[in-house]
Amino acid sequence: MASIVFFLALLLLLPVKIRIRYKDGFEFSVKYLFITYKPGGRIGKEEEDDGESTPLGAVKGLRRASKEGEMSPVALFVEIAKILVSFSKRLLSHTLVDKIYLRLTVATGDAARTAIDYGAACAAAYPALGMLAGLIKVRKHDVEIMPDFDGEKTSGELDFILRVRLVFALYAAVLALIRFVRFSALSKLKAGAGSN
Repeated sequence: MASIVFFLALLLLLPVKIRIRYKDGFEFSVKYLFITYKPGGRIGKEEEDDGESTPLGAVKGLRRASKEGEMSPVALFVEIAKILVSFSKRLLSHTLVDKIYLRLTVATGDAARTAIDYGAACAAAYPALGMLAGLIKVRKHDVEIMPDFDGEKTSGELDFILRVRLVFALYAAVLALIRFVRFSALSKLKAGAGSN
């Protein structure tokens, strides 16, 4: 019995690797031990629009839900934001970034516009990397942003690998789920008391 508990504890302490890559489209994968999960296709392909994928469609969906007596949109947004902040704090404190690799070649066809865009890209990327390194432990990073004054099109490549132990991810997810279920139950009780 003790060996089974030890084995399960060992499995929970092993890290989950999340990898985000970009080269001609985003790729996303999650790896735990020898099991790798990749969603089908590349993220960013055009898909059929259901009308609620745009911000305006999402707001219309929330308004429809609030008219039907579910949760008010403002309360829903506030509670989800609180849940995500607490989830992020718990998860980020145990997250390690294995690798950040960014190579960006800025080109517009016009040398003056390329120089301006290059400056804007540097002004955005390097402080963002510094802020990320201040929040999370970063093992290895390589960021190259280069101007191409003769090129016509900006191109880039990104490889981002982060690691978190499964026990901390599950703990943060369970706490966020409990908090959301508690909020849902309270809002249904208030909606039921308000209609009587």
